[in-house]
Amino acid sequence: MHRSRRLFAILFWLSTCSLIAFCLLFGLPFASRFAAGKVLAMAGCSPPTFDRQGICPGGSYAEPFVPLSHWMTSAAAPYILVINFGALLAAWTIVCTALFAAWQIFRARSRSLADQNAN
Repeated sequence: MHRSRRLFAILFWLSTCSLIAFCLLFGLPFASRFAAGKVLAMAGCSPPTFDRQGICPGGSYAEPFVPLSHWMTSAAAPYILVINFGALLAAWTIVCTALFAAWQIFRARSRSLADQNAN
């Protein structure tokens, strides 16, 4: 029981911290430009220039990051993050919530077992 509680606690904090890091990397106005540029470079897309956005081949996983990499859309990064990754962020939040609930259930069970053993 103790291992399960500990595992869910670690998974909850890992998923929550990674969600926060993703939102900060790609949701802050000027940090998103550099982070998205790195994603485009890793995907082999053409880098953005002053007058045009980066170009990725069709079907590339990096396509949603293209608007975040251009300097002109950098100020709208939070909006673009929600538009392009809203479903991912919602699913990620649900996973974090489910892990938290599981952690709390195991925590309550271990407390009730400890109370029963004490009596």
